[in-house]
Parts: sequence; C-alpha cells; structure tokens
Amino acid sequence: MRPIRTALRALAIAAIAPPIVILVIVAIAVALPVALAMRLQARRRIRRFRRSHAGQELLVCSSRGGWHELVINNVEPAIPRSLELCWISGRRRDRFGADLRRALHAEGTPPATPFLARIEADLIRTVPLRDALWPLKSRGRRSEAVEAEVAELIGDRLLDLELARRSEER
Repeated sequence: MRPIRTALRALAIAAIAPPIVILVIVAIAVALPVALAMRLQARRRIRRFRRSHAGQELLVCSSRGGWHELVINNVEPAIPRSLELCWISGRRRDRFGADLRRALHAEGTPPATPFLARIEADLIRTVPLRDALWPLKSRGRRSEAVEAEVAELIGDRLLDLELARRSEER
C-alpha cells in the first residue's frame, strides 16, 4: 500500500510541477519589464523635476521634530525673497514637496531638515541648517533678535552653497 501512495504522490507532483514552473517563468517574464519600466519612469520624472525647477533655491523644512514654530515665527520672515520655503512632510505636504523628497532620495540620503537646497539640472545641492539653528530652536516665539541671527546664518549658508557650485564648475 505504501509504495502505491508514494507512486501516486510522485505522479501528482510530476503532473503539477510543470504548470507551476511555467507560471513562475511567465510571472518573472512579465514582472521584470514592468519593474524596469516603472524605474525608468521614476528617473524621467526626477530628471524632469530638476530641469523644470533648475536655479531655484529652497529652504526645506518639516513640521516634524519641533521646528514648525521657529520656522513660521522667525525663519520665514528672515529669509531673502530669492529663497522659497518648502515643506516636505507633515500637514503642509504638497506635490512639489513630494517630488523634491523623491529627487533628494534618488541622489542619496537627504540631510536632516531644515536645510538649504539649490536645484540644478543635473543634481540638487544641499547645505544643512539643523546644527546651526539648533541653539535657536527653543526660542520659537517671534523675536527680531532671533530673526537677525537667522538672516545672517542663512546668508552665510547661501554663500557656502554658491561657493560649492562655483568650485565644481572649475
């Protein structure tokens, strides 16, 4: 009785195995081009984003981590007109912020927020502000003294961003 059961099991496995193998091969053959197409589409979207926003300078912030009050009360009034405030997470996320976050992740791990970013056609340059703004984080109430400190700090960091761009051009 036992040899018959073993033979029947082997026959059942032999009858089922080829269709399963064929299904696995077909699934791989379909999934591979789809995954490749999705990856190429994501690359094109990131490249299109960088080219359409080339030359734009951003102050990238997140409402997470307790930065919201400082940014709204003291950083936003102090930033120059050439600099745009961009929120990449939290309540204020928009399409631009999501595309920016994707582009930053495609280039590697983005710095902790807040940071300055300059979008160029081929890459996004960043300068972190978190460590420099950390001592001011607890002073979230609106203050002209804090605004002046922030304006000076951001001016220095924008200069660093420009110097990095010029040094790479050479």
